[in-house]
Amino acid sequence: MLKKIPGFPDPRALLEEEVAPYRDMTPEERGRDLAAACRAGAQLVLAHPDPAATLRYRDRLPASTRAWMARYGLVPGPDR
Repeated sequence: MLKKIPGFPDPRALLEEEVAPYRDMTPEERGRDLAAACRAGAQLVLAHPDPAATLRYRDRLPASTRAWMARYGLVPGPDR
C-alpha cells in the first residue's frame, strides 16, 4: 500500500494526476494513441540493425510465472 512520506508528495495524488488525462478518453482517442504507439514501435524495430531478430526475440517468463502457470495446468510456448 502506498503511504505518505513526510516531505514528499502524496503518491496517490501523483498517480491520480498522471492517469487523469486517460480516464475519460473516448474509444477514438484511445485508438489514436494506440496507433501512435504501434507506429513508434515499428520505427524502433526498423531502426535496429537486424529487425527480424528483434521481432523473433522473446523474454523468458520469470520462474514465478511459470510455476503459477504449471499450478493451473497452463503451458507456456516453447520459447517462453
